[in-house]
Amino acid sequence: MSPTLLFVILAIVAFVVLIWNLLLPIQGQQNKQFIGFLLDVFRHGYENSTVVQRYIDKPIVTPIKEEIDAMINKTDQGLQTYSIGPQILDSSKESSVTLTFYVEYGNNRYLPDLLDLLYKYKIDKAVFFLDKKYSHENPFMVKRIQYNGYIVHGWQTIGKYDKDYPPTTFDGTILADKEILARAKNDRDASSFLQTAISYHDSIVAFTPKIMLHKFLLETLLNHNGKDITFTESNNTSTENSVIGSDLSVYTFNKNVDPVLQYLQVGDIKETEIRAGEWTMHSLADKFPNTVQFLSDKNAFLIMRPILVDKNASLNLINQNIMFLSNQKEIDFPSTFLEVKGTAKTGNTNISSYDPILNKPDPNGYHPRPFVLVRDGAVMNLSNSTITHLGYSPGGFENTKVSKPAITYYNTTNVDIENSILKYNYYGFYSTNTNNIRIVNSQVFGNTKNGFDAHGTTNLYVSRNHIYNNGDQGFICSVHCLNVTIINNTIEHNGAGIGLHWLNTHSVIKDNIVRYNAKFGIFIEKNSSHNLVINNTIIGNQYGIGLIQNSNGNNLTQNILVDNISGQIIVEPDSQSNIENDNKVYSSKDPSSIPQRVKSQMTEIFAGEQK
Repeated sequence: MSPTLLFVILAIVAFVVLIWNLLLPIQGQQNKQFIGFLLDVFRHGYENSTVVQRYIDKPIVTPIKEEIDAMINKTDQGLQTYSIGPQILDSSKESSVTLTFYVEYGNNRYLPDLLDLLYKYKIDKAVFFLDKKYSHENPFMVKRIQYNGYIVHGWQTIGKYDKDYPPTTFDGTILADKEILARAKNDRDASSFLQTAISYHDSIVAFTPKIMLHKFLLETLLNHNGKDITFTESNNTSTENSVIGSDLSVYTFNKNVDPVLQYLQVGDIKETEIRAGEWTMHSLADKFPNTVQFLSDKNAFLIMRPILVDKNASLNLINQNIMFLSNQKEIDFPSTFLEVKGTAKTGNTNISSYDPILNKPDPNGYHPRPFVLVRDGAVMNLSNSTITHLGYSPGGFENTKVSKPAITYYNTTNVDIENSILKYNYYGFYSTNTNNIRIVNSQVFGNTKNGFDAHGTTNLYVSRNHIYNNGDQGFICSVHCLNVTIINNTIEHNGAGIGLHWLNTHSVIKDNIVRYNAKFGIFIEKNSSHNLVINNTIIGNQYGIGLIQNSNGNNLTQNILVDNISGQIIVEPDSQSNIENDNKVYSSKDPSSIPQRVKSQMTEIFAGEQK
């Protein structure tokens, strides 16, 4: 039967059903389900009929719809259609995911909304397991699921997952809604963990319709359809994952040794300590092959034990590819890391973890991955360098707030990061009690938590960077930050954009493009005062600018705000004496009012990293 003929028949049936329900009000659940099924059939017929699209939809329906939308949206309510928040997964290949849904009485009330959500994201493959009693008493719901192209099986053992479609286990956690949500602090942590898991290997994920109560978690996956996830009906999965311990082991170093290099015991891990002199990766590999080996097939040095560069020592990493071996044992501390107390020189340097099983960088930030620590006056600037797949949550999935960032600067000064990339780490950059930091012309993206996270910093300059697709903050400076300048950056598709948090003063946020972040574009909070936010373009975030929690005496001047979904400028009652001067608010519902420069920033397609 042709789509056009099918559409005509369905239109007639729909008219009859409409008259029927006008004369005989809807009675019973099956009647509602029948109409739901009928609407799905009608919608498919309408969308797939070229005749209807050509002669009815485009010339008649679409203009009427646009006119109605314009009438409804006379006031600026912001668009609800932006794809906000992180957009790409960490994967060198497309992930295969099989969605399975378990339906029974008790969770079935959310099933119609679930089907509508799958349709919205154009998910054409999924597997449903239905309780036998529910299937028997709800035949039209079964037909609706099948009509949408999904496989339907009977749920043989209620309360247990189907033996042919067992959900994947990743780091000791079953990839199912109740198991993940029971361990997560919030839906965002659950989402970060699930994205990490499915990027690690092909996966089967188990939900019930109650996932609609945590729709953000499901939408995290659905939003990647056609990008870096392929949804399948396959029951292939990998469950060969180790359960990693949850606590960070305390370690100490013996400082009373005399040799220039000495192995120090950390549990079963020996550390190579460089006490003095200038060293290269080649000289380390020659003298200590148990610590460093050169892999000619990868043109990289593999570091197999921790390295400490002491105050009187220097390590030259220029023009080198460095891979730190990731843990393959069930222990709580990384098998390798780099601690710098002296000097580490970089330039065209690539630093990553290495998973020998996957034969590539380790994508799992929930077990002990290597990290870099620069401390106590040490020097390690980054120039034309890349740091990737480092850092982890030492508490695993259950304690994501305590973590090892990819690179941490502690109690030091004069840090310069230029023309570099920090990607796919747990946290990207982290500093505390470190001053005079300059970060320019760099990319920071795909990090599980924050991209940049500075604490207690004076004189921080951040300019001409692209900061995007980070799970939480794109950029944040917390706890007594002073004289922070954030100028001319593009910060987009993060959990939140730019944050000055907790006693930040005398800082400037200027000339940035801040767009499509899941929470605030820019926020100043917790007793942060005397900061200037000027001439920024803030588009399509959940909220535009926020002054919250006793943030007083700040200045918002000449900012452009467009289509921020839930509010343009939010000032809480306890944040007072703030100045708002000449800020412009536009809506894409009135495109003629928007300056052309701003339009170009709205229509630019976010592509993420080219893979």
